[in-house]
Amino acid sequence: MQTAWRERNTQERIKGAKAAIEKNSDCATAYVLLAEEEATTIADSEKLLKTALKAAESNLKKSQMNLSHGPITDSLHRKNSKR
Repeated sequence: MQTAWRERNTQERIKGAKAAIEKNSDCATAYVLLAEEEATTIADSEKLLKTALKAAESNLKKSQMNLSHGPITDSLHRKNSKR
């Protein structure tokens, strides 16, 4: 996706964004790029941006699940943060 953002050719940017979505359907930045570059109407752009928001929220939930603490680690965190 970084390559798509750096690309100067619009068609290559779009192609890169679509490739990123094929690899990861939750690639929010790819949807933003498509909303900016490919959407021909405000409705199309809004649809892509809403999809980007859903993807970003999904990514956030996944990352928070990976960082979730159990009762033991929560108590350790509370103990360490009181110092």
